[in-house]
Amino acid sequence: MRYRACRFCGFHQAAGSLASRAQPTVHGCADWPEIARAPYIWWAFPDQTTWRCSFCGETVRVADHRVTPPSEDPTHPWWKVPQGKNRFYYARFWENWPFTKGRVFL
Repeated sequence: MRYRACRFCGFHQAAGSLASRAQPTVHGCADWPEIARAPYIWWAFPDQTTWRCSFCGETVRVADHRVTPPSEDPTHPWWKVPQGKNRFYYARFWENWPFTKGRVFL
């Protein structure tokens, strides 16, 4: 499947389809990672009602786990990420956050 998406606002567009906004969710189970001092956001498709947690295996109801997307939350730590750097800089930036629990999701 070819698509483009934004992990900051939820924009999603599959090739040949209209653009839409994904739904930001956070399961928050014991193994749920944090990225840049914020819970990792799982983006659910607009018509998706459930998804399976990759970290604990539970079925997660989208309606019960929705959160505000980082683009609409001015206090979200991602607003403090330096801008205008190269790919190598960002790879090292995200790898060095102690809160990623050794996992980097880009």
